[in-house]
Amino acid sequence: MNPTPQAAATWDRRIKFRALFRRPRVLCSLVAGTLRFCWQAPVLGRDALADALKRLWRIGTLNCAELDFLAVARLDLAPSLRFRDYCQQVIETHLLNLRTPVRRASEAEYKDCLADPGGYAARQPATERMFAVELAGLKRLQAPAGGGRPVMLLAWHGGAQTHNFLSDLRAQVPRLEIFSAHREVFAPCAAGHEMFFTTPLMDNPKLGLLLMAKFLEEGRSVLLHLDGVAGKRDMACRLFGQRIHLSRGFIHIARHCKAVVLPVTACFLGNEKVRVQIGPPLFSDEELQTLADEQLLDRALRFFVDDLRKNAPAAVAICGHLVQLIEQPAPG
Repeated sequence: MNPTPQAAATWDRRIKFRALFRRPRVLCSLVAGTLRFCWQAPVLGRDALADALKRLWRIGTLNCAELDFLAVARLDLAPSLRFRDYCQQVIETHLLNLRTPVRRASEAEYKDCLADPGGYAARQPATERMFAVELAGLKRLQAPAGGGRPVMLLAWHGGAQTHNFLSDLRAQVPRLEIFSAHREVFAPCAAGHEMFFTTPLMDNPKLGLLLMAKFLEEGRSVLLHLDGVAGKRDMACRLFGQRIHLSRGFIHIARHCKAVVLPVTACFLGNEKVRVQIGPPLFSDEELQTLADEQLLDRALRFFVDDLRKNAPAAVAICGHLVQLIEQPAPG
């Protein structure tokens, strides 16, 4: 029997009222964890600390859906931890990610670089290298590329998202094109690295997908995020108890270009090192052409969740990014 609208509203108010009593405990634990972590990691700059405090305030005012998301994630990924201890580890992981902030680039800045690459690069401040990077599974990428097959590297926003490793990955993978929501600039942080820009998807998703197909048809490798928020998110699935909406654009591009889809995951090894793993193909050629979009998405999502459970149970994507995925799909 379905409840009446009045009963459903009353029940919803009760859930929110109970959540109020959970928030102070979570918030106090996160504050203590943040202060302790900042004391142990003085390399964090003032801007990074300010951003961390903003994220901390956002976590302290999580709504019921987000609290339930973290609660289910803990039960699935780290059932032996108490809820407040799990939340503390979550914020510590995100503070590690904040040590390598990403800088967006305007279109004018991008055109300035195209007009005078050398001069533009010389004007960029040096980027400090925060993490050593260990790359594993490069042979999985080199095999299809050597055979003339285009390669699509599929990442997600769980795990280590320092963006530090993208420069190392690009140095190892010739002509790798990285797609992100907005255009970002990466200055060299190690010998042998070159400055590069990412290709934006948020401003014009259709153009971004066309560029992705063009690069793949030229034999270049591309990297994008499975749970990106750009484009028409018309494919619903469940992640840690919450209904989220993702875009199926990457599936159509992979089918059209007959690309090999390889997952890329990253996790922190302590506070100074990141391990990046390129996994085996997510789908065979036959599966990519015959399975439904939802089946392909489910398989990819299960791979990333299993990797998170094994290597980085506290590195779940939260705050603003999670809010956008739980919200209604973006218009086309």
